[in-house]
Amino acid sequence: MKIISIQSLAISDVKVISFARFRDERGYFTEVIRENDLVGNAELPMLAQKRFVQSNESYSQYGTLRGLHLQVDPNLDKLVRVVQGRIIDFALDVRLGSPTFGKLVAYELKADRGLNYEEMVLVPFGFAHGFVCLEDSLVQYAQTGIWNGKGEVSFSFISPEIDQSLLSASIQDHITSIYPHLRMSPKDTAGINLTSWMTHPLMKQVRF
Repeated sequence: MKIISIQSLAISDVKVISFARFRDERGYFTEVIRENDLVGNAELPMLAQKRFVQSNESYSQYGTLRGLHLQVDPNLDKLVRVVQGRIIDFALDVRLGSPTFGKLVAYELKADRGLNYEEMVLVPFGFAHGFVCLEDSLVQYAQTGIWNGKGEVSFSFISPEIDQSLLSASIQDHITSIYPHLRMSPKDTAGINLTSWMTHPLMKQVRF
């Protein structure tokens, strides 16, 4: 893949990776993931000696909120991209000892076939991940471990304990406007808050 840029969000461990599309009169071609461009990249030290071993896809209607999800054993890093539609992608710092513990960062991802590049968000281990759909959306993400339901923890996105102070005004406006239309699974609706996480049996495995 031809990486154009790697930028950090307000919590620098969470990255936005821009990569090129190669165009001609027929359309475009792009390499979405090439391991040696990611795991050997000095700007992505969290991926050193890791492999992307599972790829997932979800289609969600407008207003759907998926997450916030964290997995331990194996510890997952995720690369998230939008194939169709538009989402706000979230990462919540839940690492024991982190100076940004409990803070949320976000980035708007959208599918735009007219651009000469594409973007994806890298959510490293230690962050609970989720997204909300601003349109009907098709989302794909690759991960560095096989899904293990026994190691998964769901955090409540609507918990008042989450610190949203790092979010931009435009993203906060999007969240406010979509709240009346939120669609959540029973599992996500029953997600834990940060106080409960502090005594969770998996918490000590998620360190800064």
